[in-house]
Amino acid sequence: MKDQLQALDNGSFPRLPQNVEAWETCQDWQSTAPPSDGSDQFIYDASAGCTEAYSSCETATSCFNHKAGCSVSGELVYAECEAAALCAPCFPKSRCGTLQDTDGSDQMIYDASAGCTEAYSSCEEAAPCFNHKAGCSVSGEFVFADCEAAALCAPCFPKSRCGTMQETTDSTDSSTRVKTWMPVAIASAVIAMYIF
Repeated sequence: MKDQLQALDNGSFPRLPQNVEAWETCQDWQSTAPPSDGSDQFIYDASAGCTEAYSSCETATSCFNHKAGCSVSGELVYAECEAAALCAPCFPKSRCGTLQDTDGSDQMIYDASAGCTEAYSSCEEAAPCFNHKAGCSVSGEFVFADCEAAALCAPCFPKSRCGTMQETTDSTDSSTRVKTWMPVAIASAVIAMYIF
Protein backbone atom coordinates (compact mmCIF):
# COMPACT_ATOMS: atom_id res chain seq x y z
CA MET A 1 0.00 0.00 0.00
CA LYS A 2 2.88 2.36 0.78
CA ASP A 3 4.35 1.71 -2.67
CA GLN A 4 1.04 2.59 -4.31
CA LEU A 5 0.74 5.86 -2.41
CA GLN A 6 4.36 6.73 -3.13
CA ALA A 7 3.82 6.01 -6.86
CA LEU A 8 0.79 8.33 -6.83
CA ASP A 9 2.73 11.07 -5.03
CA ASN A 10 5.77 10.99 -7.32
CA GLY A 11 3.74 10.53 -10.56
CA SER A 12 5.05 7.07 -11.43
CA PHE A 13 1.74 5.22 -10.99
CA PRO A 14 1.45 3.23 -14.27
CA ARG A 15 -2.23 3.84 -15.03
CA LEU A 16 -4.38 6.38 -13.27
CA PRO A 17 -8.12 5.68 -12.92
CA GLN A 18 -9.00 7.56 -16.12
CA ASN A 19 -6.74 5.08 -18.02
CA VAL A 20 -8.28 1.95 -16.53
CA GLU A 21 -10.87 0.12 -18.60
CA ALA A 22 -14.37 -0.03 -17.06
CA TRP A 23 -14.42 -3.84 -17.29
CA GLU A 24 -11.34 -4.22 -15.09
CA THR A 25 -12.81 -5.21 -11.76
CA CYS A 26 -9.54 -5.45 -9.88
CA GLN A 27 -6.72 -3.46 -11.41
CA ASP A 28 -3.14 -4.62 -10.94
CA TRP A 29 -1.74 -1.28 -9.90
CA GLN A 30 1.75 -2.12 -11.26
CA SER A 31 0.51 -3.10 -14.72
CA THR A 32 0.92 -0.72 -17.62
CA ALA A 33 -1.81 -2.44 -19.66
CA PRO A 34 -5.09 -4.22 -18.99
CA PRO A 35 -4.92 -7.99 -18.46
CA SER A 36 -5.59 -10.27 -21.44
CA ASP A 37 -7.39 -13.60 -21.49
CA GLY A 38 -5.84 -14.39 -24.86
CA SER A 39 -9.11 -13.82 -26.74
CA ASP A 40 -7.44 -11.08 -28.77
CA GLN A 41 -4.41 -13.20 -29.64
CA PHE A 42 -3.84 -13.36 -33.40
CA ILE A 43 -2.50 -16.78 -34.46
CA TYR A 44 -1.37 -17.81 -37.94
CA ASP A 45 -2.52 -21.39 -38.51
CA ALA A 46 -3.09 -22.49 -42.10
CA SER A 47 -4.87 -25.65 -40.95
CA ALA A 48 -7.45 -23.46 -39.19
CA GLY A 49 -7.83 -21.21 -42.22
CA CYS A 50 -5.59 -18.35 -41.06
CA THR A 51 -2.93 -17.94 -43.73
CA GLU A 52 -0.61 -15.09 -44.69
CA ALA A 53 -3.53 -13.75 -46.76
CA TYR A 54 -5.10 -12.74 -43.43
CA SER A 55 -2.15 -10.58 -42.30
CA SER A 56 -4.34 -7.46 -42.20
CA CYS A 57 -6.43 -9.16 -39.51
CA GLU A 58 -3.70 -8.41 -36.97
CA THR A 59 -5.21 -4.94 -36.63
CA ALA A 60 -8.58 -6.39 -35.57
CA THR A 61 -7.50 -7.71 -32.18
CA SER A 62 -9.80 -5.41 -30.18
CA CYS A 63 -12.82 -6.74 -32.11
CA PHE A 64 -12.14 -10.25 -30.80
CA ASN A 65 -11.24 -9.26 -27.23
CA HIS A 66 -13.84 -10.64 -24.81
CA LYS A 67 -13.59 -7.51 -22.73
CA ALA A 68 -13.93 -5.07 -25.60
CA GLY A 69 -15.45 -5.88 -28.99
CA CYS A 70 -16.73 -9.46 -28.54
CA SER A 71 -19.93 -10.13 -26.59
CA VAL A 72 -20.62 -13.03 -24.23
CA SER A 73 -22.82 -14.58 -26.92
CA GLY A 74 -19.94 -14.51 -29.44
CA GLU A 75 -21.08 -11.58 -31.55
CA LEU A 76 -18.99 -8.62 -32.66
CA VAL A 77 -20.26 -5.63 -30.68
CA TYR A 78 -19.25 -2.65 -32.82
CA ALA A 79 -20.26 -1.81 -36.40
CA GLU A 80 -16.59 -1.01 -37.10
CA CYS A 81 -15.82 -4.68 -36.46
CA GLU A 82 -18.26 -6.16 -39.00
CA ALA A 83 -15.59 -6.47 -41.69
CA ALA A 84 -13.36 -8.25 -39.17
CA ALA A 85 -15.75 -11.22 -39.05
CA LEU A 86 -13.76 -12.84 -41.85
CA CYS A 87 -10.74 -12.84 -39.52
CA ALA A 88 -12.39 -15.38 -37.20
CA PRO A 89 -10.03 -18.27 -38.10
CA CYS A 90 -7.09 -16.18 -36.81
CA PHE A 91 -8.58 -15.81 -33.32
CA PRO A 92 -9.03 -19.36 -31.98
CA LYS A 93 -9.24 -18.19 -28.36
CA SER A 94 -12.13 -15.78 -28.95
CA ARG A 95 -15.86 -16.49 -28.87
CA CYS A 96 -16.09 -14.20 -31.90
CA GLY A 97 -13.34 -16.23 -33.51
CA THR A 98 -13.43 -20.01 -33.61
CA LEU A 99 -13.37 -20.81 -29.88
CA GLN A 100 -16.94 -22.11 -29.75
CA ASP A 101 -17.45 -22.86 -33.42
CA THR A 102 -18.55 -26.45 -32.99
CA ASP A 103 -21.26 -26.59 -35.64
CA GLY A 104 -18.69 -27.44 -38.34
CA SER A 105 -20.19 -24.92 -40.76
CA ASP A 106 -16.74 -23.98 -42.03
CA GLN A 107 -15.46 -27.54 -42.26
CA MET A 108 -14.56 -28.48 -45.82
CA ILE A 109 -15.46 -32.10 -46.59
CA TYR A 110 -14.13 -33.82 -49.68
CA ASP A 111 -16.93 -36.04 -50.96
CA ALA A 112 -17.01 -36.88 -54.66
CA SER A 113 -20.61 -38.08 -54.45
CA ALA A 114 -21.61 -34.58 -53.26
CA GLY A 115 -19.52 -32.93 -55.93
CA CYS A 116 -16.50 -31.94 -53.84
CA THR A 117 -13.37 -33.49 -55.32
CA GLU A 118 -9.65 -32.68 -55.06
CA ALA A 119 -10.24 -30.19 -57.90
CA TYR A 120 -11.88 -27.99 -55.26
CA SER A 121 -8.79 -27.84 -53.01
CA SER A 122 -8.55 -24.06 -53.45
CA CYS A 123 -11.92 -23.82 -51.69
CA GLU A 124 -10.18 -24.43 -48.36
CA GLU A 125 -9.38 -20.72 -48.22
CA ALA A 126 -13.10 -19.93 -48.54
CA ALA A 127 -13.94 -21.61 -45.22
CA PRO A 128 -14.59 -18.30 -43.35
CA CYS A 129 -17.28 -17.45 -45.91
CA PHE A 130 -19.22 -20.56 -44.90
CA ASN A 131 -18.75 -20.11 -41.15
CA HIS A 132 -22.08 -19.33 -39.45
CA LYS A 133 -20.32 -16.96 -37.07
CA ALA A 134 -18.38 -15.12 -39.76
CA GLY A 135 -19.34 -14.94 -43.42
CA CYS A 136 -22.64 -16.86 -43.64
CA SER A 137 -25.87 -15.29 -42.40
CA VAL A 138 -28.78 -16.98 -40.67
CA SER A 139 -30.72 -16.77 -43.93
CA GLY A 140 -27.99 -18.69 -45.78
CA GLU A 141 -26.56 -15.75 -47.69
CA PHE A 142 -22.97 -14.55 -47.74
CA VAL A 143 -22.45 -11.55 -45.48
CA PHE A 144 -19.61 -10.04 -47.52
CA ALA A 145 -19.45 -9.35 -51.25
CA ASP A 146 -15.94 -10.86 -51.31
CA CYS A 147 -17.53 -14.23 -50.51
CA GLU A 148 -19.85 -14.33 -53.52
CA ALA A 149 -17.17 -16.08 -55.62
CA ALA A 150 -17.02 -18.79 -52.93
CA ALA A 151 -20.53 -19.93 -53.88
CA LEU A 152 -18.89 -22.34 -56.30
CA CYS A 153 -17.40 -24.13 -53.29
CA ALA A 154 -20.82 -24.92 -51.80
CA PRO A 155 -20.62 -28.72 -52.39
CA CYS A 156 -17.61 -28.83 -50.07
CA PHE A 157 -19.44 -27.28 -47.12
CA PRO A 158 -22.43 -29.54 -46.39
CA LYS A 159 -22.81 -28.27 -42.82
CA SER A 160 -23.17 -24.63 -43.82
CA ARG A 161 -26.35 -22.76 -44.71
CA CYS A 162 -24.25 -21.06 -47.40
CA GLY A 163 -23.07 -24.48 -48.58
CA THR A 164 -25.35 -27.35 -49.52
CA MET A 165 -27.42 -27.28 -46.37
CA GLN A 166 -30.95 -26.16 -47.14
CA GLU A 167 -33.78 -25.10 -44.87
CA THR A 168 -36.78 -27.40 -44.90
CA THR A 169 -40.01 -27.41 -42.99
CA ASP A 170 -41.31 -30.40 -41.11
CA SER A 171 -44.92 -30.59 -42.26
CA THR A 172 -46.08 -33.41 -39.99
CA ASP A 173 -48.09 -30.90 -37.98
CA SER A 174 -48.91 -27.66 -39.77
CA SER A 175 -49.76 -25.87 -36.52
CA THR A 176 -46.26 -26.36 -35.11
CA ARG A 177 -43.87 -26.24 -38.03
CA VAL A 178 -40.29 -26.80 -37.02
CA LYS A 179 -37.42 -25.50 -39.10
CA THR A 180 -34.53 -27.88 -39.58
CA TRP A 181 -31.48 -27.84 -41.81
CA MET A 182 -30.54 -30.74 -44.02
CA PRO A 183 -27.91 -31.19 -46.71
CA VAL A 184 -29.03 -31.19 -50.31
CA ALA A 185 -26.84 -32.52 -53.12
CA ILE A 186 -25.90 -30.10 -55.87
CA ALA A 187 -25.14 -31.38 -59.34
CA SER A 188 -21.36 -31.46 -59.57
CA ALA A 189 -21.41 -31.13 -63.35
CA VAL A 190 -23.08 -27.72 -63.12
CA ILE A 191 -20.63 -26.51 -60.48
CA ALA A 192 -17.67 -27.90 -62.42
CA MET A 193 -18.68 -25.84 -65.46
CA TYR A 194 -18.19 -22.65 -63.47
CA ILE A 195 -14.93 -23.61 -61.80
CA PHE A 196 -13.04 -24.83 -64.85
